[in-house]
Amino acid sequence: MPEHFDLLRVPIVPVVRSDQMRVWVCLAEIACPHDGHALVRVDSGRADIDTSLTEFLIGVLAVTLDPAMTGVSWLKRWRTPPAAAELENALAPFAGAFLLDGPGARFFQDFEAFESGIETPVSALFIDAPAEHFV
Repeated sequence: MPEHFDLLRVPIVPVVRSDQMRVWVCLAEIACPHDGHALVRVDSGRADIDTSLTEFLIGVLAVTLDPAMTGVSWLKRWRTPPAAAELENALAPFAGAFLLDGPGARFFQDFEAFESGIETPVSALFIDAPAEHFV
């Protein structure tokens, strides 16, 4: 078990390849062919999660590649996607934000201690969660 769960090093993005095979890739591999097959789409099995994951990926790329890119620059980038090494280099300055666990508060977490409260299952985060999760 690694010391930290590193979202940059672990394949966390479920995708479908052009041969319809479903695989998991790392963030830096989202624009690269996988075993000679282009990646076609994000595929978590749920449309709401696919949309959220796609928006997350767009945000990561917009921030890490070049926030000042113009429409023409983005069109060139669309036609020639970055290689995994380029994405790894672009993500490197943000590496600390992608460590999911570790001592103390993590990226976007509160420093305040949690107080005891009613536990809510993770499934309550889904758009189709039953109402009893929220009472």
